[in-house]
Amino acid sequence: MKFPSLLYKENTVRALIEPQVFDDVRLSALVAGDVLRCSLPVCTAEDISCRREMFVCAEDEAFRAALKRLADGCADIAFYAEAGERARTAEEKNVIFLSLSRAMLGFYRLAASLTAPAKCDFTVRLSEYFQAELSKDYIKRMTAKLDELLSAASAITHNSNLFRIRGERLRIAQGNAESFTDIISRCAENLSLTPPDSGAPLSAPLSENIISGIASLHPADFDAFAQFAADFGAFYSPDILRYCGELNFYLGFCEVRDRARRAGIPVCYPEITDERVIALRDAYDLSLLTKDEMKIIPNDISFDADAPFCYLTGANGGGKTTYLRTVGVAVLTAMLGCPVACEGGRLYIPHGVYTHFPRDERFDKTGRFADEQNRVDAILAAADDRSLVLLNETYSTTGEESAVRLTSALAERLWSMGAYGIYITHQHSISESHIPYLNVVVDRSDANRRTYKVERRRDDAGSFAHDVLEKYSLTPAALEKRFAASANGGNDR
Repeated sequence: MKFPSLLYKENTVRALIEPQVFDDVRLSALVAGDVLRCSLPVCTAEDISCRREMFVCAEDEAFRAALKRLADGCADIAFYAEAGERARTAEEKNVIFLSLSRAMLGFYRLAASLTAPAKCDFTVRLSEYFQAELSKDYIKRMTAKLDELLSAASAITHNSNLFRIRGERLRIAQGNAESFTDIISRCAENLSLTPPDSGAPLSAPLSENIISGIASLHPADFDAFAQFAADFGAFYSPDILRYCGELNFYLGFCEVRDRARRAGIPVCYPEITDERVIALRDAYDLSLLTKDEMKIIPNDISFDADAPFCYLTGANGGGKTTYLRTVGVAVLTAMLGCPVACEGGRLYIPHGVYTHFPRDERFDKTGRFADEQNRVDAILAAADDRSLVLLNETYSTTGEESAVRLTSALAERLWSMGAYGIYITHQHSISESHIPYLNVVVDRSDANRRTYKVERRRDDAGSFAHDVLEKYSLTPAALEKRFAASANGGNDR
């Protein structure tokens, strides 16, 4: 069954972003796994536009609550579908299918009634599809039969609760006799133990013999349950579970948007342009919200065809990696059609995003250098002139001479192909490269205090280390002058 997507206008094969990219920029710390799985395929500009409509509509509390009800309804479908997969007998599976069908119909009705407070192509397409489905004779016949069978199942389980599988107590005695869980709770209290939470869902599967025994007491009803499953089993399609991730995508990134606003961080929807430019004003590293940072320093992001790729240098702790994540998070959220943590700007949509960050992990017999090289080779094979590549100290574990050579060669390859990106490196000996530099800015009026601001410079003369050397007259030029003065007896002081 082809359900209309809430994320894509067309069902086509799409390039995928590697999950590692979301881990590297720590976007995976802000949203759940099912949200990230929905974030991997690359969007088109039309997809992005429609997603933005959804996020704008989700500013309305009633609409957002409707999305949450749909997500909960889809979670119910997933629960009963999994329970049906675990069923050990046909009788058990057929009864569970009644609950599954009820959950499916509930979702259909919610989706059919979904109304956005403003223009939103995705919601119009969704509601029209499910309205049409509910009007079909097949669904009407199934609905009438389901109501009848649910009533019969309720009568059977009125005293025993045998086939209620979500949060009810298990009973096998008739009438108001004490249930197993009541007995366990009473015994626990007598032994001064903490009794179980009576409201918590219980997992107490019945034996196959008990299920068969109950079925034998109501043969006509269980025959009807089996016939219903045979007649309408095709009503359930696992494809509908895709909505769990798609709905949680919007709800999850709405939570990120709310979290940013509570921290005083602006969010907006930058202009999407065909021009190969990434120009964002005052962008923020949202991953710092997971560390409860009280003050996050924004930075401008600027790439264009004349300077698509840059080195980034500066002292440790100066904010280089934070800036790299800022770029990654801003571009990725823009690519996803989500609100972007910046004041504004414009950007093109890259074909892909590729990252290489240091990792604390064990390596196989090939070693860390081989692992780095394998990742670099994969990036070079996949990237093109419409890719964003973010490298953090790649080749830092090799010797100085090898690191300079490999770093220069990799940066030149990416520059020559026209890829956009940043390469964090401490290899100052490559400062004569034609590739431009970004540097961490320091406040020279305040003991070279780190500002965590990054700006473009032609070389690494503005790095924190250089500023410190210059302050104390320890740069090569200053030392040469000092030594010359000493050789002249101090006359050149």
